[in-house]
Amino acid sequence: LDPVPARAAVLLHDLADPASPSPAELADKLERLKARFQPHPVLALQINRGGPEVLREVQDLFRPHVAARGAPPPPPMPAESPADGAAPAAPATATPGARLTKEDLDSLAQVAADVVTKSAVPWMENQVQQLESQISQSRKGLKNQLKYMLWRKPRESTGSSSHPPATAAPSYSTEQVSQDNGTMYPLHTVEGQMRLAGDLAFLLRDYETASSYYRNVVSDFKQDRSWKHTAGAYEMW
Repeated sequence: LDPVPARAAVLLHDLADPASPSPAELADKLERLKARFQPHPVLALQINRGGPEVLREVQDLFRPHVAARGAPPPPPMPAESPADGAAPAAPATATPGARLTKEDLDSLAQVAADVVTKSAVPWMENQVQQLESQISQSRKGLKNQLKYMLWRKPRESTGSSSHPPATAAPSYSTEQVSQDNGTMYPLHTVEGQMRLAGDLAFLLRDYETASSYYRNVVSDFKQDRSWKHTAGAYEMW
């Protein structure tokens, strides 16, 4: 499996910043970034096309987050007072979403959609294909099915050795320990690969494929008496 997750680079161009590059400089920076970041997608995003007035829909967008964070702290006062002894004017507090326009919001939405459709979704589809290839080598075919049904042994629980209790605890049976601590399934195990393939297929809204993975792997979890993994697989269909 590819250990590097899907990535995308976004070159942010603030049109309200006087130090922002010109369109020609922006295009040059974008080309250099594309050459450096290949084969991952690189997108340019221009924002702050408007004036200081905040649009109502922008206010509605920021209001829940501003309310959750509370009032911003007061800005620091200047170290030196004016020579005439007058009280220094407090610097203006930036308003969230100032200078954003409807076009900016559309550009933000388009960039987010491009990141999902051009980076995240193709990466997940490729991962599912690789997982399916590895799972097929272990589980599909008459020979693999017979080997699985006749000679598969339950995996040992991770146990409590890695996380010993702070105080003495009553002894538990093997079934109870397995139920409490669960059996771990790293990615190199076929069970871990099947669970991951099901999760990726579910995110891709291929619910039929996801359900088939969950139904196939749940029998392994039950055989291993890993009840938490079993419940997690059952709740997905």
